[in-house]
Amino acid sequence: SENNANEGINWGLWIASFVLPPLGYIFYSVWKKSKPRNSYSSGWGALWGFLFYVVGALVYILFIAGRFIYYGDMTINFAVIFTSAYVIPVILSGFLTYFEYRNAVVKPIQGGK
Repeated sequence: SENNANEGINWGLWIASFVLPPLGYIFYSVWKKSKPRNSYSSGWGALWGFLFYVVGALVYILFIAGRFIYYGDMTINFAVIFTSAYVIPVILSGFLTYFEYRNAVVKPIQGGK
């Protein structure tokens, strides 16, 4: 039946979207109405990929800062400032990029909606 064709996850698209979240977001936005199964797979893959990369970067930064604190090369206060100086601009630039990308690429593809 037609409902069964739209259920489940397309794992190939999920993995591609996980590895390249912007590509997954493009697929999600373009296929939202015409191919809901592919859109669903791409959207969730992109979301999990984005979260994986953000959490991975934070863990890496905190690990590096922790090593410096442990060996006495950095105070905790400086480590908080160091981590915040990285995290805050990355989050802000991510939001700005998302909105600019949506206006510049996704809306024209969807006919200006």
